[in-house]
Amino acid sequence: MPCPACQQTNIDNQGRLPAFPTHVFGGRQTGTVIDPGEFMHCRTCDLFFRHPALPEEVLTSLYEDLPSTIWDSSHQRPYWPQALRLLEKHAANRDVLDVGCFAGDLLCWLPSEWRKHGVEPGNAARGLAARRGIAVLGRTADDLAAGQHSFGAVLSFDVIEHITQPVRFLAQLRDALAPGGCLILLTGATDSLPYRLFGRHYWYGSIPEHVTFYSRAWFTWAAKQLDMKLSTHLHLPSETREWRQWTKQLAQISLHTLFRSLRERGISDATLGRLPLVGRAARWQTVPWWKQATDHIMVVLTKK
Repeated sequence: MPCPACQQTNIDNQGRLPAFPTHVFGGRQTGTVIDPGEFMHCRTCDLFFRHPALPEEVLTSLYEDLPSTIWDSSHQRPYWPQALRLLEKHAANRDVLDVGCFAGDLLCWLPSEWRKHGVEPGNAARGLAARRGIAVLGRTADDLAAGQHSFGAVLSFDVIEHITQPVRFLAQLRDALAPGGCLILLTGATDSLPYRLFGRHYWYGSIPEHVTFYSRAWFTWAAKQLDMKLSTHLHLPSETREWRQWTKQLAQISLHTLFRSLRERGISDATLGRLPLVGRAARWQTVPWWKQATDHIMVVLTKK
């Protein structure tokens, strides 16, 4: 099977990804059964990806029906101020597009001097964004006609991990930029310490709508393919850190990873259930989330 980014077959199978409730997508019940799949790694471009993954048209159709409250960001996210600083530094003009804007929370938070546009597949969220004054241009990046836009910056936060053809997606965003404009992206980071500790057992890979996974090395490779420049990258958490909760979540995911590792070595669930602490993890239905960890990467790709 070729890599979905570079099309090379220099692929390692890292093993089975954690199971998620098989009829849950976007945090709610659906009629679609989703195979957790295997965690694959391309040694050529450093992309990690889920195999098998649902086709992108099926993913888009599932996003269309999600309620506008499923990914609420009505309160300021901790990385928004950093994103604004990068916008002010790198944007070629004050026209900004948010691809995957959902209900427009981030765009509404930006200062009023920014001219705000959005793309969003969710029907309910797209309608809400339009009612909040966002100029909604379509459902997906496919609706952006090449050469018809000249945005100073394009934002796409927590989106590219949902995309099965990431180079094509980034090329569409690049083509919507004015000369000297920038793409600012946020996604999970496979070169972060949490991923290095837990690998395929990490919670981020258990979410069925996450199909591709990225590192700084991958974005460096992609920038060359797109004739762009990787201007900035930084690792950061996606949630505000509270140390007591941070420690609790770290302990839980460590126990869960130990439980899965022992089970894969052939130890029965009955035996594992009798072990101190590990027995508690044997009863968990999903992977514990370590959401306050420094496990995301924000990058700026600049159009030449």
